[in-house]
Amino acid sequence: MTMTLIVSYSPEYQHALEELLRHSYARVGWPFDPEGKHADIRRISHVYQTDGGDFWLLMENGRLIGTVALRPLADGIAELKRLQVHPEVRGRGHGRRLLRH
Repeated sequence: MTMTLIVSYSPEYQHALEELLRHSYARVGWPFDPEGKHADIRRISHVYQTDGGDFWLLMENGRLIGTVALRPLADGIAELKRLQVHPEVRGRGHGRRLLRH
């Protein structure tokens, strides 16, 4: 039986998160740069988990398969960021589930 669960990011998931993003970006021919362009990924609690925002992870049987973040910009305004679903599990409604969350 497949069990999926959406959880809020915590540092214990950092390695799995970077692997998911590295794989997803490589699949479309883009470099994943957590030291530069994608530095927010190493500062999630500061960038996303303040002022009402968050960064969520979609877990399937304990494996990270997707992400979505909400970053507050101004009073009542936020930006949807980092919607990712592992290429192997796309087409199963996981992205839609993350957006609804």
